[in-house]
Amino acid sequence: MTLTEASDKAKEVVSAAAMGNDPATEKQTGKKIEREAPTFADIANEFIDQKTNSLRTINEVQRIIRKELIPEWGQHKARDIQRRDVLALTQKIIDRNAGIMANRTFSLVRRIYNHGIKFERVDLNPTSGLTPPGGQE
Repeated sequence: MTLTEASDKAKEVVSAAAMGNDPATEKQTGKKIEREAPTFADIANEFIDQKTNSLRTINEVQRIIRKELIPEWGQHKARDIQRRDVLALTQKIIDRNAGIMANRTFSLVRRIYNHGIKFERVDLNPTSGLTPPGGQE
């Protein structure tokens, strides 16, 4: 195998793993196996469970998750939520004349995904590189 071929193969394996495939199991069994990826609801609920002791505003956090986030993304795989989904959700909230709620929701999405990254439940944060709807960091 040449260096170029090895590099291409490595990229292929990394890409497959990022898509949720389990290359090691596939190699052993000869069958393509997809790892169980957590849903957005799983990550959000884990965030609530872990942060309950440290958040003064846990009731507001739970309300935003249940009213704004779970209905939109709850059953989606957390890894499948994209930047465009974050933008669409915050725009939907802004369109109902709730700019402050759009900022709070955006901030909470960022915190949930940072929590998910910390505990290796997701690899990327879809809010990365985005600014809050109100333009404040």
